[in-house]
Amino acid sequence: MNLENGVDEERFSASFERLPKRANSRELEEPAALVHSYFKREVGSVARAQLHFGEYSNLPKPTSLAAKNGVRYEKKVLSHLSRQFGNRLLAGPLFTFDGKRCFPDALLFSKDWKALCILEVKFRHTGDAWWQLNRFYAPIVRAALPMFEVFTAEATANYDPSQKLPSPVAFLDNLEQSFETRETFHCLHVLSERELRYDRDLV
Repeated sequence: MNLENGVDEERFSASFERLPKRANSRELEEPAALVHSYFKREVGSVARAQLHFGEYSNLPKPTSLAAKNGVRYEKKVLSHLSRQFGNRLLAGPLFTFDGKRCFPDALLFSKDWKALCILEVKFRHTGDAWWQLNRFYAPIVRAALPMFEVFTAEATANYDPSQKLPSPVAFLDNLEQSFETRETFHCLHVLSERELRYDRDLV
């Protein structure tokens, strides 16, 4: 058993039946035309992947103002979600795949530990979030943790409707709703800085 970072490793070795797809959440946008993303990394099929317990993201300090704002917002969001979901949130886990490595912002596990949601935190909503989640992280996580049904969601402080995505957006009141949303939708949870200010532990 490994309880570092509040996660029970034994839960991950159990064999769970994959959940059937459930009904969709609120469907608030029509599909948009595919737009180019600045995010270039795509993995296609993944032959082998592994989640490494006890190793987490340790990225270099940002230098630009925009990058600093993004990192500061991400830390506040992950701290807020950690208090909300407890040991069901795994922040910055290390995955290795086909000789490479990556760090999703976080994984949120369902209450029954049969499904997980990959979280991408963006201070400003861009098309990169969709590409990172669906073309990069999702294939890796599915290869590493085949016993879980995998969902994806973006948390952002500023939603920009002019940023068109390959999938229609489903706005979530709570990230738990990501487990009830069809895969054809891009789950998006708006968590503004004003809302985070009400969390006294983040001040």
